[in-house]
Amino acid sequence: MHAVIALLFCLFLGVMVKVQGFSALLWLPVGFVISLYVTAQIALPVMLGMPRAIRLVANRQMRAGVFIRLLVVPAIWAMAVFGGLFLLGYFWPSVATFVEANPALNLGLWLGTVAIILSPLSRKSRSDFREDFDRAYSCYYKPTQRKQVETVVTVATNLYLHTIPEAEDAPAPLQFSLPDSRYRYMIFCLSAVLAAALAYDEKKQIQPEALIEGCLRAANIIATKDAQKYLGGSASSQEPVENASACLKEFLKHWSRWPELEKEGRNAEIIDLISSMIHTTESKNSVTESDKKRLGPLALQIDCWLPTMRGAMLGLASKG
Repeated sequence: MHAVIALLFCLFLGVMVKVQGFSALLWLPVGFVISLYVTAQIALPVMLGMPRAIRLVANRQMRAGVFIRLLVVPAIWAMAVFGGLFLLGYFWPSVATFVEANPALNLGLWLGTVAIILSPLSRKSRSDFREDFDRAYSCYYKPTQRKQVETVVTVATNLYLHTIPEAEDAPAPLQFSLPDSRYRYMIFCLSAVLAAALAYDEKKQIQPEALIEGCLRAANIIATKDAQKYLGGSASSQEPVENASACLKEFLKHWSRWPELEKEGRNAEIIDLISSMIHTTESKNSVTESDKKRLGPLALQIDCWLPTMRGAMLGLASKG
């Protein structure tokens, strides 16, 4: 979508230069930039913010007060724009006439508006807006949900730091070969803690979807802050972040077998299951018997830690 808008911008700029002269090189970009900014403040909170807020409030993750802010901010911007145009026409009619008769400026304004209206069609734009939404409206998230996310991330980070190759007491030599191996392994650590939390949640106090989404947001923030370390720092480094949800769900799908295997005492299958998941963070190649043997001690340790992870979560949550 960004490429289409860029092509249209260049095309219209060339047409306007031919029609209006070199002054179009100034006025079309000015109109485009102004329209991009103003339309984003008015349209995006309603187009993307409201559906997201409705879902979060319905899932009891966010307070309903967010709706007021989502509506008030666009309303203020809309009144400011129309008020400014009215005052411009009233006090400076010659300037208003110039603006109205400037085709390059008006075309830039329309192109900027269209670019914002169509931006939700872009996956990257939606992803960027979600991050902006979480930062801007974080105060409306319910404290209980935030605390659960914080505890999961804390326990998962502890697991990550004690098992990566740099750790002094690492139980197995991990062989990260993918640019985003560390990010994949961080997602795996999150999945292990989530699996423990959900497996021992007998009273169903945890809302899985809300907790998973919150943990993904935290992981994405950590990864994007240090893309060189977690994502390889490549030009396409956003792709792993965008695919994180599918990656985490795949891990959780595998983890769903763990309670039954644990109940039946099939420990060897549990170790193989965990080893296979860990290997997917190292390489895209199929896991071999030598890989399972190498990763076995780590898989065994994680299996033994799962009940402890649940206890650590409860302990951290009680301190908040």
